[in-house]
Amino acid sequence: MAIAPFKISISDIELELLRQKLELARLPTNNVKWREDNGVPPELIHDTVQFWLKTYDWRAEEARLNELPQFKTPIEVDDGFGTLDIHFVHSTSSVADATPLLFLHGWPGSFMEIIKGLPLLNRAGFHVVAPSLPGYGFSSYTDKAGFDIRQHAE
Repeated sequence: MAIAPFKISISDIELELLRQKLELARLPTNNVKWREDNGVPPELIHDTVQFWLKTYDWRAEEARLNELPQFKTPIEVDDGFGTLDIHFVHSTSSVADATPLLFLHGWPGSFMEIIKGLPLLNRAGFHVVAPSLPGYGFSSYTDKAGFDIRQHAE
């Protein structure tokens, strides 16, 4: 099992495609009184699209995330699901005899849920491993049907 360092590097082409899609988004009009009990209000969707277009800086976020010690490793999954490349953060403690701690994110979620807690956990004597579950973040997913919680646990 080869563990390799990993850095996030989204291509400029992908970011430009996202920008184009956001600019072309056809949002509902405000002609109808839409409340939160009907779903996400159109104003919130509009504001979110505008934030992503005009304010959000992916490259700054990418640089911040790349400060984390990130890795990928291939993991073979039984029952013909093949090998998945699993992304994870491995933040080590300087405390002698630190205890390993596996942090699994929720659904939907990502390894980013633990970022603020890493310094506290490391100082408290924990080596933290926070994987991206298969199909999330930067982990690959199988194309075979039937992958469920048993394979996630494997």
